[in-house]
Amino acid sequence: MSNILTTKVKRSREPVRACPQKQSAMFLNAFPCFSQDTVTEVMKRNLFSMPLPNEWRFGDSNNGSTRRLNWKKFKRSDNEGTDWHKLVGLCDVVERDRRYVIFVIEGSKDALAAFEFAHRAGVLRDVGVVAALGSGYRPINSELKRLAGRRLIVIGDRDHVGVESVRRVSSALCSIGVDHVALNWNSFPDADGKDLFDLLQSSNGKNPHWYCKFFSFFSPFLSVPQSSLFSLFSLFSPKPFICTASGQRNRKLFDLARATKQFGVHQRKLTHSELAQILDAWYAASAPFIEMGRDECLIHFLRVRDKVRSVPANIKEAMERARSEPLPDIGIECVPLHKIAVVCCELQRVQLGHPFFLSVRKAQAFAGLTSVSAAYDALQTLESMEVIKCVKRGIAGNPGNPATRWRYLFPM
Repeated sequence: MSNILTTKVKRSREPVRACPQKQSAMFLNAFPCFSQDTVTEVMKRNLFSMPLPNEWRFGDSNNGSTRRLNWKKFKRSDNEGTDWHKLVGLCDVVERDRRYVIFVIEGSKDALAAFEFAHRAGVLRDVGVVAALGSGYRPINSELKRLAGRRLIVIGDRDHVGVESVRRVSSALCSIGVDHVALNWNSFPDADGKDLFDLLQSSNGKNPHWYCKFFSFFSPFLSVPQSSLFSLFSLFSPKPFICTASGQRNRKLFDLARATKQFGVHQRKLTHSELAQILDAWYAASAPFIEMGRDECLIHFLRVRDKVRSVPANIKEAMERARSEPLPDIGIECVPLHKIAVVCCELQRVQLGHPFFLSVRKAQAFAGLTSVSAAYDALQTLESMEVIKCVKRGIAGNPGNPATRWRYLFPM
């Protein structure tokens, strides 16, 4: 009997990787809604691979998720390494300095769908995609700060959890000043499914009508039908009026409506089409914090704008403009009276026909009078000459008290 022990040699079973062309062919056979160009580009960015013939992975060197080609649920998520972070694709965005980013809160199929939509819109090479791999993502400021200076579109699922996750991310981005908008699912009332991948499948390979409007946030890469959109936004920005928390809709919409009226006075009258574009830009960023559809918001905005009775006048700006205006002919030669009349005329122009505020002290300063009583007498004289008319007397005393409201009666 032999005393020689025999041992079996355990052979390594390293997966045999297929070439990139075969990998993409196998993936596209399982998911025909994606294009070859999209998969090739994502592979170039080292964000897509197939570790086994029946498995595919979306991720970078620090984070990612692996799925089977024939299995809906993911197989595993990666979460290890010294430089591990929650956002897949963040390194690609930062290292390649991609200025336009789609922030996908959900999983790998939604992230690839974002790449595919960017490809169909013709902006794939210029757009980065980051993915949080789930609605449980909690924003990390050190990560989000690396997105500063870029323009983001934030996309979550269509359900309640998805909407809440978008609000959470949007709030964090607002706190550090990252320019972004959120995908408004109300724009797709007829689409089936609850996420971006479902929306991609329902598009049947076509470019939906909303492409230009959605990706116009990434201009100038797209040629959008509204060629004047960005020249308008260079003059008027709705950004100061964007909702950053729940419960702000009515106040912010009113402030936006009043600001557009003021723009119409100092710049030019806005068309209804331009007002709709301004509302769309406001709604895209405010959507995570309001529970009202875009069309309802537009109707409410236009109605509120019609009800704006006064535009807050900047007295200093009105006085500066009045200095360059010709003095009105009030029938007598008196420089202080002329000066007060011209500033009243400018304030009336700002108020769109409604009464304006002017205090005695402001009138004194502009006319160069030596005393408050002289300015008071000047205003009373202009009223007796029917150049102006008092609508409501102010309250004397503290500087914070309301000033007298006037109406300018002469032709402007």
